[in-house]
Amino acid sequence: MKYIIEKIRNIRHSKGYSQEYMSFELGISQTAYSRIELGKVKLDLIQLQRISEVFGIPIHELINPNEQVLPAFLNQRIDLLEEKIDCIIHLLRLMNNDRGC
Repeated sequence: MKYIIEKIRNIRHSKGYSQEYMSFELGISQTAYSRIELGKVKLDLIQLQRISEVFGIPIHELINPNEQVLPAFLNQRIDLLEEKIDCIIHLLRLMNNDRGC
């Protein structure tokens, strides 16, 4: 169960969601949500399903120990690199158009 709690925390961070946001979306207090991430609450399937819906992911991504979640800073770095790659591709296309290619 500990790996599920870690995944929930990592996914929440990667999406930039606060505990307050999660608690609002789940219809519980922030304290109750905090207890989930601290592992003080045993989650049932219904609760896991609701959390996966808030995250917009299939429930199996939460409960499968082989599904890895990247930490938030890695997701941000990947997004930044993708933006730079898109910019480079755009510039290369412009250069090819100027040469009449």
